[in-house]
Amino acid sequence: MGGLGESTSTIDESIDITVNNERLSKGFWIWGQFNESSTRTLESAKKSVDEILNGPTFNVHLTLCGPFSHFDSSELKKLSNISKRFDPFKIYLEEVQTKEEFYQSLFIKIIEKEDLLELKNHIDSEFMMHKKNFFPHISLFYGKETEEKKVEAISKTINMNNSFVLDKISLVDVNEEINSWTVCKTYSLFNLPRSPR
Repeated sequence: MGGLGESTSTIDESIDITVNNERLSKGFWIWGQFNESSTRTLESAKKSVDEILNGPTFNVHLTLCGPFSHFDSSELKKLSNISKRFDPFKIYLEEVQTKEEFYQSLFIKIIEKEDLLELKNHIDSEFMMHKKNFFPHISLFYGKETEEKKVEAISKTINMNNSFVLDKISLVDVNEEINSWTVCKTYSLFNLPRSPR
């Protein structure tokens, strides 16, 4: 995995990637990622889905914020500071759903609970992001496929856990090739005691 370290890293502008007439903005994104046990469970579910649908390779994640056209060392510091304000927390499966959209083709819909919304709102506020509709989900497949095949793939996930532990936030460089998406920096969530004022 590439590391940004403390150097300034930028891309010139946010560029829309078009796949089958659907857009995903190129740039840096902030993901929520999971503890070892939850990651194993989710990767296993994704693998079961891929046996039916043969989707692209990507790390399981929950998108929290983005895109950013650049991300420099001061912004990395902000992200690091955010990670120190939150403890790991559970997120809860609502159901496995499908849409007729390339980047939301088959996914785990996550219930909007306070811990998740608090982290999301704090990130948006810190980076002065415009409020957008938040649709928390964990994709298991990107692509176009028949609903029949997607329903068959969902049947392979029925024994999955109904909760996962989100314990880190990651900065990710997203470009045209899904297989080339790069996690640049990851920060574990751990709530440090506050200094007395």
